[in-house]
Amino acid sequence: MGLERLDLIRTRTLQPDLEYIFKHALTQEVVYNGLLKKERQNIHEKIGQVMEELFKDRLDEFYETLAYHYKQGLSVIKAVHYLMKSGQKSLSRYSPDESHQYFQEAFNLLINKQGRTEEENYLLLEVILEWAIVYYRRARFNELCSFLKEKEDLAVSFGNKVQLGMFYVRLGMALVFRLQLADGIRYLRQALKIGEEMGDQKVIGYACTYLIYGCADHGLIEESIGFGKRVLQMEIYTKDLEVFRWSTCGLSLAYGFKGET
Repeated sequence: MGLERLDLIRTRTLQPDLEYIFKHALTQEVVYNGLLKKERQNIHEKIGQVMEELFKDRLDEFYETLAYHYKQGLSVIKAVHYLMKSGQKSLSRYSPDESHQYFQEAFNLLINKQGRTEEENYLLLEVILEWAIVYYRRARFNELCSFLKEKEDLAVSFGNKVQLGMFYVRLGMALVFRLQLADGIRYLRQALKIGEEMGDQKVIGYACTYLIYGCADHGLIEESIGFGKRVLQMEIYTKDLEVFRWSTCGLSLAYGFKGET
């Protein structure tokens, strides 16, 4: 091979397939940059597809690499999917700042895309809803309130009813934790109304969970306890750790405010 004779590449393995590697990273970079953009995109796309097939039983080990290749490739939706997966993985490993970066990349890919499809608009709202959890874990409630308020028109315009309900849950939660109680309760009640209209147990469960806190801090103790008791009767209480943790703590707080410690 010409490149091997020029001492630019060397044989890595002969079995089971012949593989070559560049002898120097700078050589690899020059060759890579010499490819047309479309060619580079196709190569990254194919690498992503091969990885998905080869490692389909343990994809979680490769979320970050898949996100990189699809981000450089042609599939925006796949890139966003794996960026979100990478963000969730980082958050589960208690790396919220790293998680924040992955969600920032996913958001930028979609928000800057011209002529988004209906599927991409749906995915954009999912990114925002998941990203809100990262803001919350980083205790950036001021930033979260500003971020969500700026995106409210987007949620109303493009989000389906369930997404809008969860958007109001996240915004109401952020406002309550910033002690902007009246506004927080108002958004959470809107979320609860949507959840009840749609029969969506997740929206209902989350709205009631954070209404426990909003109402307790606002002096509406009996109403707070009522929301807590409602959550305890729902299936989501035993299946969703966030709902279980926050509703239990909130109900204990409400009883404490009532003097029934």
